[in-house]
Amino acid sequence: MPELRPMRPILAMLLSACALCARAQHGPRIGIGMATQGPGTFGGSTANMLPGLMAGWHAEAKLHQQMSLVPEVLWLTKGSFVRNPAQGASTLLLLRYVEVPILLKISTDRKPDGIFLLGGFSLGWFIRGQEQRWLNGNLVWDEPYRLADAQRRSQLSLNLGAGMESRRWTFDVRGMSSMSPFDPLVRLQNQVYALTVAYRMGNPPPEPPSPAED
Repeated sequence: MPELRPMRPILAMLLSACALCARAQHGPRIGIGMATQGPGTFGGSTANMLPGLMAGWHAEAKLHQQMSLVPEVLWLTKGSFVRNPAQGASTLLLLRYVEVPILLKISTDRKPDGIFLLGGFSLGWFIRGQEQRWLNGNLVWDEPYRLADAQRRSQLSLNLGAGMESRRWTFDVRGMSSMSPFDPLVRLQNQVYALTVAYRMGNPPPEPPSPAED
């Protein structure tokens, strides 16, 4: 179907993540994020934050003793909540995305668990949105958000973060910012700053130390 052609990169990443889940550590991930918008990568205003939930699934495949590949599939909220107290006006822009991050996790210690760093890219697909406007506390506009002709439904984002993990649980704080590195114009970008927690299945207990290490 022609309308599904732009989604092929998303579908390919989803299939790759599912295949990896069959032979790797994996589990559900949930989190709470604060979304905003602004010019350039990580250029959003902290005064226009919009809270939102995220949920999905993650997998983790060891590449090295201290390095893992972490693909995820997330349902999350982007957008902003702009307030103008001087005019008594506010605008809420709620954007729902399916996001597929492909992250590299680097542990800071050779021992299992502990502190780690996260970095990578994600491809997002706009599902639906809603725009609401208030004036002096009264709702004056409430309509579905439609992308302009110049706006793409897909979105490439940079992801950076850090966290801590145990055998069964992992916690992280992360920042995500959309980007358009090959666009000559400085465009409005979506940013999400989130705290997430994930449950790890298929993670065997650490091997006992060898006699040479005692």
